Amino acid sequence: MSDKGIRVTIEDLETGESESREVLNDYIIICQGTCYVSAEQIWAKSGTHQLTIKGRNHHRAEETKP
Repeated sequence: MSDKGIRVTIEDLETGESESREVLNDYIIICQGTCYVSAEQIWAKSGTHQLTIKGRNHHRAEETKP
């Protein structure tokens, strides 16, 4: 990865509206539909972050496989 970071652009497929953010030495979580971040744990000493994402139906995951 570049020290300059990355730019993440997301587009609403229904409206065509888009938004961009620059991410520098960090992370970005994008939840859509029923998905949401339900819990976050951070261990400062190690820099480890544990995020729990809920709301995704596993049956839908099978439908999106090629």
